[in-house]
Amino acid sequence: MLSHCFLEHLKDSLLMKFLLKFCLLTLSLSLSLSLSLSLSLSLSLSLSLSLSLSLSLSHSHILIHINAFLFFFSFLFFFSFLFFFSFLFFFSFLFFFSFLFFFSFLFSFLFSFLFFFLFFLSFFFFFFLFFFFFFFFFFSFFFFFFFSFFSFLFFFFFFLFFFFSFLFFLFFFSFLFLFFFFLFFFSFFFFFFSFLFFSFLFFFFFSFFFFFFSFFFFFSFLFFSFLFFSFLFLFFFFSFFFFFFLFFLVALVLLSRNNHCRMPSLVCRFRTLKAVLFTGMSVGTLVFLLLMQNHHNISMSSSLSEKNVKPTEKSTESPASKTKYLIYYCDKLTRCLGWGDRQRGIMSAYVLAMATNRTFGIVMTKPCVLTKFFVPNKVNWNIDMMEIQHRSAQYFDLISNDMFTKTLNTANLDSLFHADVIYVVTNRWYINPLLKNGRYKRRLRSLDRMSWRTSFAKVMNQMFQHSSYMNKRIESTLKKFIPNNTTKLVCAQIRLGTNPTIPLDFRVRNKYSSVGAVWKFLQKYNDSSIYKIFVTTDSQTVRQSAKKLFAKQIVDVEGAIVHVDSYEPGRDEFACGGFEKALLDQHVLSLCDVLVISRGGFGFNAIYVRKKSSSVFIFHNGKVEPLDCNKSPLCY
Repeated sequence: MLSHCFLEHLKDSLLMKFLLKFCLLTLSLSLSLSLSLSLSLSLSLSLSLSLSLSLSLSHSHILIHINAFLFFFSFLFFFSFLFFFSFLFFFSFLFFFSFLFFFSFLFSFLFSFLFFFLFFLSFFFFFFLFFFFFFFFFFSFFFFFFFSFFSFLFFFFFFLFFFFSFLFFLFFFSFLFLFFFFLFFFSFFFFFFSFLFFSFLFFFFFSFFFFFFSFFFFFSFLFFSFLFFSFLFLFFFFSFFFFFFLFFLVALVLLSRNNHCRMPSLVCRFRTLKAVLFTGMSVGTLVFLLLMQNHHNISMSSSLSEKNVKPTEKSTESPASKTKYLIYYCDKLTRCLGWGDRQRGIMSAYVLAMATNRTFGIVMTKPCVLTKFFVPNKVNWNIDMMEIQHRSAQYFDLISNDMFTKTLNTANLDSLFHADVIYVVTNRWYINPLLKNGRYKRRLRSLDRMSWRTSFAKVMNQMFQHSSYMNKRIESTLKKFIPNNTTKLVCAQIRLGTNPTIPLDFRVRNKYSSVGAVWKFLQKYNDSSIYKIFVTTDSQTVRQSAKKLFAKQIVDVEGAIVHVDSYEPGRDEFACGGFEKALLDQHVLSLCDVLVISRGGFGFNAIYVRKKSSSVFIFHNGKVEPLDCNKSPLCY
């Protein structure tokens, strides 16, 4: 009762009224602020949702940032105000409860409970909205992504559909075009061939008669043409035979004008005709003998056959005129090959002269006179042409004639060589087969006990000595090549064959790409205080390379590189200079301390006249290997 009265009194007091009004005002203010904050949060969330929807539709990155900013600002604003007013409200109530703790504990507890209830309700409401917005944004993003992806697929398949539709339309249109095109042309050709068919029927009989008469006139033309060309062929055949026979009659008349055919004129003409027609004498040989007749009065009264007609009159000639000759002949009209082949030919011709007991001679004017460089030594091969200008002669071109070489084992040369003067040009070795021939072994006994390589050196030494001009050239060259007794000369002969320097040499001896093997070999002698290096070659490119690689040691014979048998017509003086260089090169090779050669007569002949046989190598198949001619099959 007392408490009830106290409460009633307290309620009626002014202080209590003030406190109640203050609490109600604070509560209403808090509720108003809470409602306003809730409304602002709702508006912010609504705005965020609307912006998210706009984002999903417009795909704008700017709206994403605005939406995130508004959401964050709304959340911060709401939480700050909620916290601020909650704290104010709590502080007011705390002050009120502290002031009237005993009076309003129950009311404070209820209001505190209500405050916390509202606070947690607002907090859970905020988190609910936050997660709702997060999942809404997440699903909006995935919706946008899948919408974009499926939009891309849609447009891609739409493009494919459009593309294949276009192809189908193009194909269909092309098909229609081709169909109507072929339809039109088939119709046209049908009409055309129908027209041709009726035209053919119309002109058939006319064409038949025209073809018949054309066929008749054509075969008539062929028949008369055949008769005409047969007559023309016979005319040319008999004309050729007539002029051919007339040519040889004139030749016989010219060639039988000599004092050495001691038979009647008809017999002399017959023998000469037999020599031309039945012994295989070429037209070139005939021209040669005609030219020789004008210069030396050579007779063709002897043939190449084995039979010989005995003279019917006694000889009134002097003993000197009975001397028979065998001459190695090489003039500007003759194919003699290079200097190495000519050396073999001279050697073989000399052996033939020894076997047939004839006086040996050399007539060489290609590319210049041989006596400019060589003079006779022990064998006088320089024949006075005045002694033989009226003598009968035979010419034998035996270049690369292996058949003649094989017959020398058993041949009777006396029955083959009828004339007083035998002219021979060859490039084959005749020593071995003649030594096997019993008829001539006694005459060749001086060469029987030595190898043919030794025989070559002996014969060359007996036959040649250098002229005074050549001795001066050799002396000046060797002073430069071998300046003192301690200098060693290392030499290499590199022959390529076909190359730009000598284009008319059609045989490939070595490849330019393999010359490096020779350079590698010469590098062993790179001491310029001891060794001089000499390189002779048929290639100007190789010559220049040697000068660059061995600039401090190289020595060289001045002059052009020329093949003495394959040079341009009219350049005899130029070729003569090249011949002189070749002779000097070969002489230097024969004096070298170390020698590398290539396959060919030029290098091998230098070995044969060389005083020592050691330190000799051969450049062959891209390699430099030692060479022993007593064992190696590579030697000639």
